[in-house]
Amino acid sequence: MKIHCTYPCYELFSRSIPPSLSPPSLTMDKVRGTADVQHTPSSHRHRLRRPFIKAYARSSFGETQSTSTLAEERPSSLTLQALDYIGERFRSSPTRQEEGGIEDIADLEGMCTTDFGLELEKVRSRMLTQVEAQQSAFRRLCEDLRRTTDPPRRQEIVIDFVNEAAESAKVTTDEALRTCIDVQAFCLSKLQENNKALMEASRASDTEVKQLKEAWEISQLDKQMIADELRLQFQQEKAALEASLREKLVACQLCLKNPRNVVIMPCLHAQFCKECLEANKDRNNNKCPTCRGPVVGMLPYIACI
Repeated sequence: MKIHCTYPCYELFSRSIPPSLSPPSLTMDKVRGTADVQHTPSSHRHRLRRPFIKAYARSSFGETQSTSTLAEERPSSLTLQALDYIGERFRSSPTRQEEGGIEDIADLEGMCTTDFGLELEKVRSRMLTQVEAQQSAFRRLCEDLRRTTDPPRRQEIVIDFVNEAAESAKVTTDEALRTCIDVQAFCLSKLQENNKALMEASRASDTEVKQLKEAWEISQLDKQMIADELRLQFQQEKAALEASLREKLVACQLCLKNPRNVVIMPCLHAQFCKECLEANKDRNNNKCPTCRGPVVGMLPYIACI
């Protein structure tokens, strides 16, 4: 026979009950809701367990068999051995769990505090306190059952123990629910902070991209302005150079003022003006200033470039 319950002591207690002590009237077909206890809210579980406990107490301790026989023989042999076995299991289990979980707790404590805002040491302390309270309650149950041989009183003891355990389970469930709510609120807060940070980073990135785009546009405008200025300067310098070259090519090489207007014959040199050739005619014996050849005549022309 197996009783479904959230507390492991009940399951171990049910496993330890010998088949000979199991009430014949309590089968899975006749016990309403025993298969659904695990899926029932904690506030209603004791309502489903109470008929089972009462029926078991009646059948095991006084109604199906003789009261004196059960009080003197079976509780002192089978039931007490089962209770001792269960107590030993409960005394050794937390120690093994504590030894095996120290390293894991040390590794997870920082992550739980950072990621979930959960102080793992306090949670662990509360769990150990609850386990110790369960062990103490179970020891009191065993002692009370050993001292009591009256079936109605034993029934009351078991019912009181189950009620206290159910109330403790309700408190534990409420604390776990509050812890889950706190963890959820903490995670939501962290999520909102992360979203806010991401939004701020996104806005900062958009601002930076906008600033870079504006800087690039300004640099492009500056580049265009510099190119225009260089082009204008080049054109001006080119025009000045062309004007200077034009003046040099058109001006007389002797006076550098008058334009060239005659061609010397027969050498065909035309770098001078007529005025300069007439003025230097007597000094150079009427020879060409360029080749020193005789000047036979001069033909007029207009130099243009």
